Amino acid sequence: MSALSKFFILSTLVLSAFTLTTPHVTRNLHQHHALVARKAVPDPMPAVGPYADLTVVKPRKLRRRSDTSRCAVKPSNSTSSVSSSAAPSSSLPPAVGVVAGPPSSSQAHSTQAPPPPPPPPSSQAAPPPPPPTSTHTPPPPSSTHAPAPSSSSSSSGNSPSYLLGQQTGQITFYADGLGACGITNSPSDKIAAVSEILFDSYPGYNGVNPNQNPVCGKSVTINYQGKSVTVKIVDRCTACAVTSLDLSTSAFDELADESIGRLFGATWTWND
Repeated sequence: MSALSKFFILSTLVLSAFTLTTPHVTRNLHQHHALVARKAVPDPMPAVGPYADLTVVKPRKLRRRSDTSRCAVKPSNSTSSVSSSAAPSSSLPPAVGVVAGPPSSSQAHSTQAPPPPPPPPSSQAAPPPPPPTSTHTPPPPSSTHAPAPSSSSSSSGNSPSYLLGQQTGQITFYADGLGACGITNSPSDKIAAVSEILFDSYPGYNGVNPNQNPVCGKSVTINYQGKSVTVKIVDRCTACAVTSLDLSTSAFDELADESIGRLFGATWTWND
């Protein structure tokens, strides 16, 4: 091989190696700058005038998410300016239901009336004690305090009611004998014994000697169912009521049969 051929081959190898180590240079540099200088120019907005045809552009309805505050679509200036004439102003907040909260502690205390205090014990009037019965029940007049009027004064206004007018009582009978007036009687005598109260309270009796009681020897007339009998007071009956009379058998037989035993509703009056 000649030296010229070797030189040519060596030059070719050096040139190839240089080409591989040299960085790539962009071709057509002016065209690249022209593409970079080109930028997006927004379309001109249509003129809005008094006679322009306004078209409300509705925003695209997006799918709602859980948090709409983060992904809310903000309309452009042109859309908001056009839709502001038809939609209500966005400055007014939407109506929100107002829920009345619980009253404050000061209001709760002011509206609740405190319970009335219990009345003091001193305001309760104690019931008055019952009056003693002894003051309402006068003792029967004793023979020591009764005046000693004559027999004619027995019908005066100071005498007890059982000594005046007509009396009503029960009529019984007993066996005759020695009475409180000191007189011994037989069954045929029409006599009677008055009650212990009447005998002891008769005016003029001093309560010492019953034989000297002014009631002894007084007479009364008894009426029962159309029948009557007059008897003389000679004795004192301890078991009789104040206006009841205990008769001898002969006097009782004038009014009713002894089998009846006791007569109810009989009346009698004083004769002297």
